[in-house]
Amino acid sequence: MKPPFPIPTPTNISEIVLQACHSVVPNVRPVHILVRVEPYSKWEDCHRNVAKKISIDGGSAQCGWIIWEIPDWEVQIEFHSVWRSFEGNLVDITPPMHKGDVVLFLSDSKLVYEGRNIPTIHYPYRDTPFCKEYVEIADAINRLLFPPGQIPSLIYEPPKEELDKLNTQRRRMFLQAQLAAEPAIESQKTSIAYPFKPK
Repeated sequence: MKPPFPIPTPTNISEIVLQACHSVVPNVRPVHILVRVEPYSKWEDCHRNVAKKISIDGGSAQCGWIIWEIPDWEVQIEFHSVWRSFEGNLVDITPPMHKGDVVLFLSDSKLVYEGRNIPTIHYPYRDTPFCKEYVEIADAINRLLFPPGQIPSLIYEPPKEELDKLNTQRRRMFLQAQLAAEPAIESQKTSIAYPFKPK
């Protein structure tokens, strides 16, 4: 197992990503859409970014989920808004976390942003106790940082003791994965250095 690093939006949509998406929005396939950041766009403020775009250029908002694939760990499904042009094209105008020019987006026509937190969904990458534990910890951290249904506030402070405990548990899992990966890396180095058995 590798340490958890998000992949910039993959070219091919894996089966596990499809399963995760269908668990949230059945029978809808995620699509790759272009990122075209506006000068006024702010990080992690997609809903206001889209609202401003509509006020300037028209069009409409499309709510849904942006998809991040973290192999061996989880599929992260984050509530997100993108801009829909008059022609029906979807464009993400918010800077993505990986700074790429394409994101994977799952439309959800039943959702409407009403100014309250909608929690990120953490879907286990494999049906194993390790992945399930990691997802539970990630979900708990997210809900502490962004309480579901709460209006985002600059004065909100999550409970520090509980958050520190969860972050410690998550760091422990990262360390376990790193230690487990090191023997495999050394084995690969050996096989590269000595491709043939000595006589």
